Amino acid sequence: MIQLSEFKQLSKEMAHIPIYLKEITKKSLLEHPLFFHLSKYPLLQCRDVYKFIYQGSCGWAHLTKLGDEKHVKNYLVKELSEAVDPVEIDEIFELLDKETRIGRVNLRSWKAQVGEDLDLLWELMIKAKQNTPETTELFIQRWGEFSDWIEQGIIMYPLGAEKSMKKWLVLISEIAQKVELAVELPLVSHSPMYRKSYNPTYRLVREEDIFKKK
Repeated sequence: MIQLSEFKQLSKEMAHIPIYLKEITKKSLLEHPLFFHLSKYPLLQCRDVYKFIYQGSCGWAHLTKLGDEKHVKNYLVKELSEAVDPVEIDEIFELLDKETRIGRVNLRSWKAQVGEDLDLLWELMIKAKQNTPETTELFIQRWGEFSDWIEQGIIMYPLGAEKSMKKWLVLISEIAQKVELAVELPLVSHSPMYRKSYNPTYRLVREEDIFKKK
């Protein structure tokens, strides 16, 4: 409980610490989905990276913490109906993890290209949920990779945030090691900067399912 309280407090701080890639080759961008994500969304913050890794390795099953599947589906109905036209950087699918092949389906692009076919999208979401690892094993691996990239200077952050960043990396690692199930990891929302800049509206599905079904 102490760690979760510390997580909530520190995650607020990490929502206002920018993070970015050191100059990197185009080839390297394609090797790791996180590299590509950092390059495409230069205004994201440290907390957004946690969400990225969490979703890619654990999927969307954690949303049941916010209510049952009926609640989750009803919110999808609302958000899809309110989706506006896509903006220039929107893609229908953005990969989060190369092992799970889970990615984000942009609802603006989905509505423009597929329409308001809710049943199809819900079917894809359920398939992703059923085929996502239940343990924290992959999350721990991905968080370790992220920590290594920080240490190597491949992923950077403001110098004044060094103490907070080191504390954040260790805290998340400790929490993930203590819980067995992915749904036990704490939730976060996108940072205010990310929401303001990119207005994220998406759902998680697997790459093989969306391009087979779409």
